[in-house]
Amino acid sequence: MDVDTLEVQFTVFRAPNSSLQFQQTSLFNGHVIFSCNSQTLTDQPRQAWVTHTFTQEELEERRMQCEGQRNEHFACLASIDNTITAEFLQRRRGCMINSSGVFAFEEWCVNGEDFLTFEPQTLKWTPLSDLATPMAAKWNKHDIRNRVFGDFLHQVCPKAHDTLKLKRATWINESAQTEMELHIFSNPVPGSASTHLQCHVTAFDLSGVRIQLTKDGVPLDCGVERLGPRPNGDGTVQMRVGVQTTRDTNKHYRCEAHSQTVNKSVLFDDPSRHKNAIAIGAAIGAACVVVFLVIRGNVEEKQLNPPTSVIGDSYLLPTSHSGIPRLLPTGSSLYHRAGP
Repeated sequence: MDVDTLEVQFTVFRAPNSSLQFQQTSLFNGHVIFSCNSQTLTDQPRQAWVTHTFTQEELEERRMQCEGQRNEHFACLASIDNTITAEFLQRRRGCMINSSGVFAFEEWCVNGEDFLTFEPQTLKWTPLSDLATPMAAKWNKHDIRNRVFGDFLHQVCPKAHDTLKLKRATWINESAQTEMELHIFSNPVPGSASTHLQCHVTAFDLSGVRIQLTKDGVPLDCGVERLGPRPNGDGTVQMRVGVQTTRDTNKHYRCEAHSQTVNKSVLFDDPSRHKNAIAIGAAIGAACVVVFLVIRGNVEEKQLNPPTSVIGDSYLLPTSHSGIPRLLPTGSSLYHRAGP
């Protein structure tokens, strides 16, 4: 069963100089999508699809929310500190959504220990330790504040989840062709004539994508190993397909990815083909050099022994200084004509 989760984590702690520090991290399906702290008070996008799908107005609204959350959590720590010494405050709230419905959660920890939990159905706080009992009784009297918390869990969180899911799906559809990366590798199997071919595919979403290795267009489906999809830690996921085969250098091997919106493939670049091509190219180049040298030798020999021609009663010299052939009369002392 597919489950989508939207979660916001808050942390307040005392720095070495006793000043309070605040951190807020938003996660969608386990991936950090926004983060801010008390130094910048700017909710920074942490995923490419978030950066490209949120408008400047939406980002400004999140900045203002970050500042408001900092002030609220500083006040909460001060309130708790009146009951127990609180050096470290942690809070997580959000919603998990699947086909069965929405499960909301609101949990607080103090000094690394479970402290309070909020029940969105009853709008009541439950202490998780004896030290938290006074705070639970105090916060249960804040009806307006508790209704705001309940409204977030019942309405705001599911709506924000749907918005994020739509933005991400839109980004994936628009970038599917350009962002998907395919790679194919070959490793020899030690002590065997076989080769292990691997196909790696990376994208923001590989749902519905079929990955296969092919030989001249025919799928290699015997003994196929499949792995993934697995997260890469940057918002993308990766799938791998491997197969052991006896590789034929005369065949073409491909890594292919197909879905309703994507059809991509990459050809295995066989190094042995390059070696053969280089050898053939070198042989052709050597032959060309030999032919060139022979032709050049013949030309130089003719230049050293220029021929003469007879036209009627005149002799034709090869060229004049201007490059134009010149005629000399038969009686010229420069040439002697053989014969009577």
